Amino acid sequence: MFFIFFPPHVFKNNFSQPASGTFGFAPPTSQSFAKPKEPLICLRTDVCYMKEIEKYVWELSEKANGFLNAEYNIDSFAISHFQSINFYLIDKALNTNKNLFIESFDKELPSISQFPTMLAAAISLFFKNYCDDKTEYKVGDVIQGYNGTRGKIIRKEDDNFIVAVPSDGSSRTLTAKQIRKNWIITNADLSNRKVKTKFTAYKELYSLLFKVESFPSKFNYKSAIILEKKEFDDEIKNQTYTDIDILKAIPIRWISKNGTESWNHIPIEPMILCVPDFETLEEYVLEKGIKIESLIVIGKNKYKDNDLTKIKRYLREGDIPNCVILGNEGFEDNNSQFIKWKWTYEEFALLEDLSLGRIESVQIQDSEFEVAINTLIAFLDNLETTYSINLNNVKTLRKFLYPLVLSKESNSRNTNQLDYVQHLMLKISRECIIENLYNQNIDPGQEISKVELLIDEIFSNFKNDKFRLLNSVEFDIIIVPEPLLPNWKNEFKSKSKLLSLKEFFKTQNNFKTNKQVLVLSLFGNGMQPFDVVRNFLNTKHNYKFLCYQEESEILENLKNRYFNEIICEYTSSDREKITGLKYEIKPIEIKVSDLIENLHDKSLKDSKEYNYEETEQINYEIEFEEKAEKIISDGSKNVLLLSNSTWTKSKVSNLIQKDRVRIYNNLSKEKLFEIAAQQDKKGRFNKVDSDSKIWKEALLKYFNHKSNSNPFYTVYNLMEELQKSGLTITNPMTIKKWLTKDDKERFPNSANNLIAIKSTLNDPILNDNFESIKRSKRFYRGIMISLGRDLSDDVMEYIVSEGKSVGKILSNFTEDEIKIFIQKAAPERTINNISITEEDESI
Repeated sequence: MFFIFFPPHVFKNNFSQPASGTFGFAPPTSQSFAKPKEPLICLRTDVCYMKEIEKYVWELSEKANGFLNAEYNIDSFAISHFQSINFYLIDKALNTNKNLFIESFDKELPSISQFPTMLAAAISLFFKNYCDDKTEYKVGDVIQGYNGTRGKIIRKEDDNFIVAVPSDGSSRTLTAKQIRKNWIITNADLSNRKVKTKFTAYKELYSLLFKVESFPSKFNYKSAIILEKKEFDDEIKNQTYTDIDILKAIPIRWISKNGTESWNHIPIEPMILCVPDFETLEEYVLEKGIKIESLIVIGKNKYKDNDLTKIKRYLREGDIPNCVILGNEGFEDNNSQFIKWKWTYEEFALLEDLSLGRIESVQIQDSEFEVAINTLIAFLDNLETTYSINLNNVKTLRKFLYPLVLSKESNSRNTNQLDYVQHLMLKISRECIIENLYNQNIDPGQEISKVELLIDEIFSNFKNDKFRLLNSVEFDIIIVPEPLLPNWKNEFKSKSKLLSLKEFFKTQNNFKTNKQVLVLSLFGNGMQPFDVVRNFLNTKHNYKFLCYQEESEILENLKNRYFNEIICEYTSSDREKITGLKYEIKPIEIKVSDLIENLHDKSLKDSKEYNYEETEQINYEIEFEEKAEKIISDGSKNVLLLSNSTWTKSKVSNLIQKDRVRIYNNLSKEKLFEIAAQQDKKGRFNKVDSDSKIWKEALLKYFNHKSNSNPFYTVYNLMEELQKSGLTITNPMTIKKWLTKDDKERFPNSANNLIAIKSTLNDPILNDNFESIKRSKRFYRGIMISLGRDLSDDVMEYIVSEGKSVGKILSNFTEDEIKIFIQKAAPERTINNISITEEDESI
């Protein structure tokens, strides 16, 4: 509706001339964005699908190019192809009053898009303010000419303005046309001389964009931008888009958290107000009655939690008419207030002429190890069918088998991991089968014996097949599962870098060239397999996975799943709404394996709630040379191992005789429980407490009844009774702990031991609450194990960093408590003997 106010020479037809600079998408001779003779194809998908993606990206770029050339004369701005499409999307949203969320695949992308975001807002606002210019020149206004002369309107005679100019002592008579064309109302003080701060850049920018000769002094339409000031300052300081001084060209103002204003680079009322957060926007803009035409938010920390809720409310109520958000973390939008646009790496790489990540598998052929694995799975499938039970918890344990690779052919410390995984599989298989068949009153002995034989067969057929493939593959970097990494660094001699997945992602952007990366396994890397594939494909490097046949099939399915995910984005109705482009392509059919969803590793460190895998821990009994005392510790727990005169992190399951170690002794289980309870939003910890009391009270009641009837009845007798029902505990001190009300351990570490207690006691209250007790036990054990590991990790890191690093869990303790931990909880000792045990953890 604003076009009717615009002078004829500003209409779109005047901007249809071909672009000559680097902003437009008609490829300039100095850049290589012309369609390549050979399509840029990645090995991960069928060629025709990648051609379709490339076709879509070109149509998108041509659409943006046509729009920008028709609308604005900005071909002299050296904005990248990727940024120019951002400009196009933002401009479309602002000028059609659509709320838009642009999500990037990389956390760094929002910051590099701040300049085109600012420019899009500045152009859209100027256009509206020019068309609907309500600037009124009044007596008392200080005005400034483009040459730096300032004057003051002292009176008005008919249509003429009388202006006093102190710098030359003159009094000038200006017509309304003259004053509007050559003078700007300034918010600066009157000066007796010509001033250095001029409106040259302001005039240059907008005359370049719109070919106009007069410029608004007041802005009826304003925008607010929430951004990180330092990032924007750095981007503007280092920008190569234009020679125009942008800070002096766009009327912008920065408002700090305490209301202090800066960025007074141009002496005029601000058109764009920049703030660090929504709270500042509320206090110093919205609540002061300053109306804004649109809000732009840049960076995920700027629209999190309560701020986003407020933004949505302001949009619903119309106090903020329009909003554009740029970030790398999506959000719930149940009422569809925003159009969503999610950039894919494929688009970015094509637009910026970058390499695409490539993934392929190096498959092991005819492995007796995998044949033995498949035999076990087939037997478990048969058990499920025969007894109508679910043994997924057992079947998915093969995710622990595929990452097993010894770092040398013999005498490798990694053989400890074979023992650990074997015992884990045996333990969970027994417990899962017992628990399932117990409910059907079926003796599980025969089935357990068969499963144990099949598991033993798997490990007797382990030939370290993946290690033998290393010589046939070229690589610069090897990604090693984190538990195996210390041993690989000590035992595997190679010029190649050995990194965990976490270490690789921290450093991969620093590599100037594309690297050949070898990955020992899809599993065991501390990240869900699909996330591994997605993150790899969002880099420029080439990856080869060492795969057993099933791993190879899963890898291919995950690549196809990733491809379908990006196709879903290209075909989204939201993309069509804002660009008008309709993209149609069928997804790839995926053969769903139970491993696709069920076999995964969870990264738990940053979880707000503690939802952990229900994998039983494997405990080790450790005897030290210094004392006769023994400790029992979870095998996955981090410890410090003295290696080459340096303390390095290792796992309990990695330790051997004569190792010099520091093992953290968990001194405060109740404190850990308190920390976890603070995050409990569903009242589950109250249930844990009440359920733990039920079985303990039943056991104590049974023991008291027995001892009252027989004065010679002891804890040892109770243990023997429980063992006849399947108890695995052999230390009567553990039973004594269970009978102690104040003991901080709320449940046995094994569901089978709970079953043994129930069978022996046959207590009606225990029987009625047994399923609830088992659920609480799983929940509690997962939390305490993981929190204990986290605290142990923090203590180890504290020691290694000499007190400089205080981790998330350790920060809940006082300085005095931390000192006690370090002094008493992690003494330096030498291992005399270490072996797997069924006893409960003592540290």
